[in-house]
Amino acid sequence: MKVVTVATDLDNFNLKNLLIPSCNFFGYELIILNLLSTWDSHRMKDLALIAYLETLKEDEIILFTDAYDTFLLNTPESSLKKWSKYKDSLLFSAEANCWPEQEFASAYNQINHHGKFRFLNSGGYIGSVSTILKLLKTFKTPPSWILRSKYDFSTRFIENCDKRYSWSNQYYWSLIFLSQENSIVLDKNSELFKCFGTPVAYFRKHRKDYLNNGIHSGIYQKELGRIKIELDSLDESTIGHVHFNNPILKHVFQTLFEEGLFPNWIINVLSKRVVGQPQIIEID
Repeated sequence: MKVVTVATDLDNFNLKNLLIPSCNFFGYELIILNLLSTWDSHRMKDLALIAYLETLKEDEIILFTDAYDTFLLNTPESSLKKWSKYKDSLLFSAEANCWPEQEFASAYNQINHHGKFRFLNSGGYIGSVSTILKLLKTFKTPPSWILRSKYDFSTRFIENCDKRYSWSNQYYWSLIFLSQENSIVLDKNSELFKCFGTPVAYFRKHRKDYLNNGIHSGIYQKELGRIKIELDSLDESTIGHVHFNNPILKHVFQTLFEEGLFPNWIINVLSKRVVGQPQIIEID
C-alpha cells in the first residue's frame, strides 16, 4: 500500500509538519509527485497520477490524498481493514458540502444518498491501481452528459458548469460518481475519511471578515472552537484521514500545531520525528 499525493511546493507548512510526519509515524510509504510545470488546474493531479500509476502493479493499493490540508491518524493496516468491505471499489471521502455546484444536491437525492456526509470529496480516496486507472482512462473529461441524460439538467446549465468547473477534479470525480458508476462508493459514516469543512453558505457570508481581521474574525474563532471540540472526540479507532479543506481551516490547523492545541495523542504523532523521508518523483 502506498499513500500518493501531488505537490508543487515541497516546503508547504502543512505538508512538512502534518502529512509527512504523520505518514512517517504510522509507517506509510508516502509518494510525492512533484509537478515541475506551472499549476493551472486541479485536474493536473489526475494526469500526474495516471503517469505514476502506470509504473505500478495493477493490484497495488493506493490511498490518494491532497497535499496541503490533510494528514493521517491511523496505521496502514487499519486503513486497509476499513477499505476491505469495499474491495472492488474506490472508497471516496464524503463531506457535508455539495461542491463545487450546490445544484447537484438534487442528483444525489435521486440516487438515495442521504445523511450529513453524503457528497463526494476528492481530497482522499483508496482503491487498487487497476480501478483508479480504469476510471481515469475511461473518463478523459468530466462526463457532464450524465447531468442531462440521468438528471434532466438543461443544456445551458451543463455548458455553464463545464466552463466554470473544468479546472476542478472534484467536479470530475463527482460526475463519475453521479453516473452511478459502481466502482465508486462514499465513506458516508466517516469510518476512514473525516472532512472538517465549514458549511459553504457560512464560509461565503463571513469570508470577508476573515480576510480583513484574520484570527480576530468571528468565523476564525468559531471554527477554531469547533475543530478543537471535534478533535477531542476522536481517537485512533474512529479516524484515519483528516481533511481541512478551506483557507480558514488551514489557518486553524496551523495554529493548533504551532500552539500545541491538538489533543495529546495527535501531538505525539506529529512531534515524534520518526526517521524516514517520502519518495519524491518529479513530473514535468
